[in-house]
Amino acid sequence: MQPNNEMSGDEASAINGASPLTSVFGRRWKPDWEAKRMTRHFTFRSTQFENKSAKPHFINERCFGEDLAKWLRDGLDVQFKADEVIQEDYGWGFWTQIGGDPYWVYVGVMDDSIGQDTAEWLVGVAYDPGLNIVRRLFRKPKLDDLLALCRAVDNRLQRSAGHAANIEWWQHEPQTGTPSAHPE
Repeated sequence: MQPNNEMSGDEASAINGASPLTSVFGRRWKPDWEAKRMTRHFTFRSTQFENKSAKPHFINERCFGEDLAKWLRDGLDVQFKADEVIQEDYGWGFWTQIGGDPYWVYVGVMDDSIGQDTAEWLVGVAYDPGLNIVRRLFRKPKLDDLLALCRAVDNRLQRSAGHAANIEWWQHEPQTGTPSAHPE
Protein backbone atom coordinates (compact mmCIF):
# COMPACT_ATOMS: atom_id res chain seq x y z
CA MET A 1 0.00 0.00 0.00
CA GLN A 2 1.10 3.51 -0.70
CA PRO A 3 0.24 6.45 1.52
CA ASN A 4 -2.27 8.80 0.00
CA ASN A 5 -1.96 12.24 1.52
CA GLU A 6 -3.29 14.18 -1.44
CA MET A 7 -7.02 13.36 -1.22
CA SER A 8 -9.57 14.69 1.17
CA GLY A 9 -11.82 12.15 2.85
CA ASP A 10 -14.70 13.17 0.59
CA GLU A 11 -12.60 12.72 -2.56
CA ALA A 12 -11.35 9.36 -1.40
CA SER A 13 -14.85 8.19 -0.51
CA ALA A 14 -16.00 9.20 -3.98
CA ILE A 15 -13.48 6.81 -5.50
CA ASN A 16 -15.20 3.75 -4.10
CA GLY A 17 -18.63 4.67 -2.89
CA ALA A 18 -18.73 5.28 0.82
CA SER A 19 -15.71 3.09 1.68
CA PRO A 20 -13.70 4.83 4.38
CA LEU A 21 -9.96 5.11 4.20
CA THR A 22 -7.92 3.57 6.94
CA SER A 23 -6.13 6.11 9.09
CA VAL A 24 -2.75 4.98 10.42
CA PHE A 25 -0.72 7.36 12.59
CA GLY A 26 -2.54 10.35 11.15
CA ARG A 27 -1.89 9.32 7.52
CA ARG A 28 -4.53 8.07 5.16
CA TRP A 29 -3.86 4.72 3.52
CA LYS A 30 -5.87 3.33 0.67
CA PRO A 31 -5.69 -0.29 -0.51
CA ASP A 32 -4.68 -0.52 -4.16
CA TRP A 33 -7.82 -2.43 -5.15
CA GLU A 34 -10.02 0.52 -4.18
CA ALA A 35 -8.27 2.70 -6.75
CA LYS A 36 -9.01 0.13 -9.46
CA ARG A 37 -12.74 0.54 -8.99
CA MET A 38 -13.53 -3.09 -8.35
CA THR A 39 -17.19 -2.59 -9.23
CA ARG A 40 -18.94 -2.54 -12.57
CA HIS A 41 -22.60 -1.73 -13.29
CA PHE A 42 -24.85 -2.17 -16.26
CA THR A 43 -28.36 -1.19 -17.14
CA PHE A 44 -30.73 -2.80 -19.61
CA ARG A 45 -34.38 -2.83 -20.54
CA SER A 46 -36.59 -5.93 -20.51
CA THR A 47 -40.15 -7.19 -20.48
CA GLN A 48 -39.11 -10.62 -19.17
CA PHE A 49 -38.76 -10.01 -15.43
CA GLU A 50 -41.42 -9.22 -12.84
CA ASN A 51 -41.74 -5.52 -12.04
CA LYS A 52 -45.45 -5.04 -11.43
CA SER A 53 -46.75 -7.22 -8.59
CA ALA A 54 -44.93 -7.26 -5.27
CA LYS A 55 -44.76 -10.71 -3.69
CA PRO A 56 -45.79 -11.29 -0.05
CA HIS A 57 -42.20 -12.17 0.96
CA PHE A 58 -40.71 -8.90 -0.37
CA ILE A 59 -39.05 -6.69 2.24
CA ASN A 60 -40.80 -3.74 0.61
CA GLU A 61 -43.13 -3.20 -2.34
CA ARG A 62 -40.25 -2.06 -4.59
CA CYS A 63 -38.03 -5.10 -4.03
CA PHE A 64 -38.23 -6.58 -7.54
CA GLY A 65 -35.52 -8.62 -9.20
CA GLU A 66 -35.76 -12.07 -7.59
CA ASP A 67 -36.44 -13.78 -10.93
CA LEU A 68 -33.69 -11.79 -12.67
CA ALA A 69 -31.09 -12.62 -10.00
CA LYS A 70 -31.97 -16.34 -10.19
CA TRP A 71 -31.85 -16.28 -13.98
CA LEU A 72 -28.41 -14.62 -13.98
CA ARG A 73 -27.07 -16.97 -11.29
CA ASP A 74 -28.38 -20.08 -13.02
CA GLY A 75 -26.69 -19.06 -16.26
CA LEU A 76 -23.20 -18.73 -14.76
CA ASP A 77 -20.53 -21.36 -15.22
CA VAL A 78 -19.87 -23.52 -12.15
CA GLN A 79 -16.39 -21.98 -11.85
CA PHE A 80 -18.04 -18.92 -10.28
CA LYS A 81 -19.48 -20.91 -7.35
CA ALA A 82 -22.67 -18.87 -7.10
CA ASP A 83 -24.62 -19.05 -3.82
CA GLU A 84 -28.34 -18.74 -3.25
CA VAL A 85 -30.16 -15.56 -4.19
CA ILE A 86 -30.95 -13.36 -1.19
CA GLN A 87 -33.15 -10.32 -0.74
CA GLU A 88 -31.91 -6.85 0.10
CA ASP A 89 -33.96 -3.70 0.66
CA TYR A 90 -33.08 -2.48 -2.88
CA GLY A 91 -33.52 -5.76 -4.77
CA TRP A 92 -31.78 -9.13 -4.85
CA GLY A 93 -28.27 -10.49 -5.08
CA PHE A 94 -25.99 -13.47 -4.72
CA TRP A 95 -22.39 -14.17 -3.73
CA THR A 96 -19.87 -15.76 -6.04
CA GLN A 97 -16.23 -16.67 -5.65
CA ILE A 98 -13.43 -16.38 -8.14
CA GLY A 99 -9.94 -17.44 -7.18
CA GLY A 100 -11.00 -17.47 -3.54
CA ASP A 101 -12.18 -13.86 -3.63
CA PRO A 102 -15.82 -12.94 -2.84
CA TYR A 103 -17.92 -10.99 -5.35
CA TRP A 104 -21.45 -9.68 -4.90
CA VAL A 105 -23.81 -9.60 -7.90
CA TYR A 106 -26.87 -7.47 -7.23
CA VAL A 107 -29.94 -6.43 -9.18
CA GLY A 108 -32.75 -3.94 -8.80
CA VAL A 109 -35.40 -2.30 -10.91
CA MET A 110 -35.17 1.43 -11.56
CA ASP A 111 -37.96 3.15 -9.58
CA ASP A 112 -39.50 4.97 -12.54
CA SER A 113 -40.07 1.70 -14.42
CA ILE A 114 -41.96 -0.16 -11.69
CA GLY A 115 -45.28 -1.20 -13.17
CA GLN A 116 -44.25 -0.36 -16.75
CA ASP A 117 -44.44 -2.92 -19.56
CA THR A 118 -40.72 -2.56 -20.22
CA ALA A 119 -38.59 -2.11 -17.12
CA GLU A 120 -35.10 -0.70 -16.78
CA TRP A 121 -32.87 -2.81 -14.55
CA LEU A 122 -29.58 -2.07 -12.81
CA VAL A 123 -27.09 -4.88 -12.17
CA GLY A 124 -23.84 -4.52 -10.29
CA VAL A 125 -20.83 -6.80 -9.93
CA ALA A 126 -18.48 -5.91 -7.07
CA TYR A 127 -15.50 -7.28 -5.21
CA ASP A 128 -16.59 -7.29 -1.57
CA PRO A 129 -14.30 -8.63 1.16
CA GLY A 130 -16.98 -7.95 3.76
CA LEU A 131 -15.75 -7.47 7.30
CA ASN A 132 -12.58 -9.49 6.76
CA ILE A 133 -10.03 -6.81 7.68
CA VAL A 134 -7.03 -8.93 6.68
CA ARG A 135 -8.46 -9.51 3.23
CA ARG A 136 -9.53 -5.88 2.95
CA LEU A 137 -6.06 -4.55 3.76
CA PHE A 138 -3.65 -7.15 2.44
CA ARG A 139 -5.26 -9.03 -0.43
CA LYS A 140 -5.50 -7.44 -3.82
CA PRO A 141 -8.27 -8.87 -5.97
CA LYS A 142 -7.57 -9.29 -9.66
CA LEU A 143 -9.27 -6.95 -12.09
CA ASP A 144 -9.19 -9.85 -14.58
CA ASP A 145 -11.38 -11.91 -12.22
CA LEU A 146 -13.92 -9.10 -11.90
CA LEU A 147 -14.01 -8.68 -15.67
CA ALA A 148 -14.33 -12.46 -16.21
CA LEU A 149 -17.44 -12.46 -14.02
CA CYS A 150 -18.77 -9.36 -15.80
CA ARG A 151 -18.21 -11.02 -19.20
CA ALA A 152 -20.05 -14.15 -18.00
CA VAL A 153 -23.05 -12.05 -16.93
CA ASP A 154 -22.86 -10.07 -20.19
CA ASN A 155 -22.76 -13.31 -22.22
CA ARG A 156 -25.85 -14.56 -20.38
CA LEU A 157 -27.74 -11.45 -21.47
CA GLN A 158 -26.36 -11.34 -25.01
CA ARG A 159 -27.16 -15.03 -25.74
CA SER A 160 -30.75 -14.82 -24.58
CA ALA A 161 -32.93 -13.54 -27.35
CA GLY A 162 -35.55 -11.15 -26.05
CA HIS A 163 -34.39 -11.01 -22.44
CA ALA A 164 -32.45 -7.76 -22.66
CA ALA A 165 -32.20 -4.67 -24.84
CA ASN A 166 -30.14 -1.49 -24.58
CA ILE A 167 -27.40 -3.10 -22.47
CA GLU A 168 -25.02 -0.39 -21.24
CA TRP A 169 -22.00 -1.06 -19.03
CA TRP A 170 -20.81 1.70 -16.71
CA GLN A 171 -17.25 1.66 -15.46
CA HIS A 172 -17.82 3.98 -12.54
CA GLU A 173 -21.24 5.01 -11.28
CA PRO A 174 -24.40 3.85 -13.05
CA GLN A 175 -25.54 6.19 -15.79
CA THR A 176 -22.51 8.44 -15.30
CA GLY A 177 -19.98 9.03 -18.03
CA THR A 178 -19.95 7.17 -21.31
CA PRO A 179 -21.31 3.60 -21.33
CA SER A 180 -19.84 0.73 -23.31
CA ALA A 181 -21.53 -2.21 -25.00
CA HIS A 182 -19.48 -4.74 -22.99
CA PRO A 183 -17.58 -4.71 -19.67
CA GLU A 184 -14.16 -3.05 -19.63
